[in-house]
Amino acid sequence: MKRLLPTVLAVLFLTACQTVSPERLAEKTRVVAPENAHAAPVVVFYQGTGGGDRRALVWAEWFKQRGVASIVVDNAGLRGLSSFSGTATDYSGDAFAALRLLKADPRLDTRHYALMGFSRGGTQAMAANWGRDKDIPPADLVFAFYPGNEGACANSHGKETAVHVFYGDLDEWGSFNGNRDACARETGVVFHPMKGAHHGFDDDKESRWNAAGQSFLSRPNPQALAEARAIIDAQIKAAWGERLERARP
Repeated sequence: MKRLLPTVLAVLFLTACQTVSPERLAEKTRVVAPENAHAAPVVVFYQGTGGGDRRALVWAEWFKQRGVASIVVDNAGLRGLSSFSGTATDYSGDAFAALRLLKADPRLDTRHYALMGFSRGGTQAMAANWGRDKDIPPADLVFAFYPGNEGACANSHGKETAVHVFYGDLDEWGSFNGNRDACARETGVVFHPMKGAHHGFDDDKESRWNAAGQSFLSRPNPQALAEARAIIDAQIKAAWGERLERARP
């Protein structure tokens, strides 16, 4: 994994009314790429409410073995935060700022990319339709893990993007205010129910966390994780085909 070098661009836009220097973005962004990669398809990650890149980096190593590069942005750290707890921050534009920053990196094919996020990060990934940016094409894929809030699970992507939502049937956050059902009903979404799975089923540790005055459980589930990975593996092969082989010399 390598930290990025500064670029000559003066300012990059993250969201409406927010800018960041390329040096700051580079400082808070990592690239994980296959060995000797050339023009590898890319996955860009969004952090959940708790911030941190630990889970994204585990997934990035898994993608690396499949010829896919990853862009891991410290969304919270970019804003001087340790987490997004207690904030209403929209950070859906971060992926596009990172793609613009890295478009000249020969390891990456930034025109063929997926967005992936966990919990609040999954919600951000579903909201990240950057139609105003003519330099960035639509995402090929979106992988949103247990997203939604206040009974809404809005998908902003068009037909050119395949949006996949993964949700455990035991997820307490999914049951809260009908978040899971909202995702299952949402237009343009392929909904994947994970049997016997809780929030954070793809993580490696169990925890309790608070939101909206209630306590919620996150619990790993290796079987559900394996099922989700099999689905994602099939999707990236279908979307990117020979690009995966060309990315690995």
